Amino acid sequence: MKNRAYIFLVMLLTGIIGFYSCEKDEEGTSISDLLIGTTWVYDTLEVSDLTNSGLLIAAGFTHLAYESSEYDFLDNGTYTLTSDLINEDGTWELVESKLLIMDKGTEDEMQLEINEIDIQRARLKLHVEGDFFGTPVSGDVFLIFKAK
Repeated sequence: MKNRAYIFLVMLLTGIIGFYSCEKDEEGTSISDLLIGTTWVYDTLEVSDLTNSGLLIAAGFTHLAYESSEYDFLDNGTYTLTSDLINEDGTWELVESKLLIMDKGTEDEMQLEINEIDIQRARLKLHVEGDFFGTPVSGDVFLIFKAK
C-alpha cells in the first residue's frame, strides 16, 4: 500500500513539475523572439469607431497599402516589408515590450502598440490623427498579422 502511495506521489510531482516547466517556456518567449522568428503576413484590420468617416477612409487606404504584405524582422534591428505595392527596408525598435517603433527619427516613423502577439497572430494598434484629404481623422486602426 505504501509503495502505491509513493508511486502516485512521484507521478503527481513529476506531472506538476512538467506542467510548470512548459508554462514557463511559453511565458519566457520574448516579444522580440516572436517578431524575429516569424514572417508576419497582413491578414485584415479593425477600426475602433465605425461612425467616423475619416477614420474609415484612412482604414480603407491602409488596408489597400498592406494587402498581401509580409514583414520580416531581423535581430539587428532592421526589417524588410514586401508586398504587391511596397518593397522597403527600415529599422525597428521595441520599447518596453509593448510599443513597436518603425523607422524612428524619420518622416516615415510609425508607432504601433502591441495589443497581443503569440506564435500565430499579432494585433497591432495604429493611432491615426490628423487630416486625410480634407476629412478630419482621429481614432485607432488595428492591424492583424498572421504567422507564415
